[in-house]
Amino acid sequence: MPPKEPEWSWITLLLFAGIGLLGGVMGHIMRSLDSGQKVTFARTAFEGLAALFFSIIIGLICMENNVSMGWSSAIIGVLSWLGARTTLRALQPIIYNRIGIKPESGDNGNDKPST
Repeated sequence: MPPKEPEWSWITLLLFAGIGLLGGVMGHIMRSLDSGQKVTFARTAFEGLAALFFSIIIGLICMENNVSMGWSSAIIGVLSWLGARTTLRALQPIIYNRIGIKPESGDNGNDKPST
């Protein structure tokens, strides 16, 4: 028997996107305030959009693995609050494993170029 196709809808993805956007914006503002940095609209909007992007990806992964709506929402909320860089680090091993890529040691796409 073939695996059951996950049930999803665009409304579900919009819910996940909203959770991600809200979590990304709130997480960025909290991190900025905690570190004494000035909160700017442009940076906050960018962090929110990055979290929105990853929330859709995480939502699709959760739906593909038949994770409940509650768990999916919680995972998206926490990861979006933590920020896009942290989410990317969490997703890399999962994606690499799924598509069969073995990263080179020390390979990190988030590293800043050396000057």
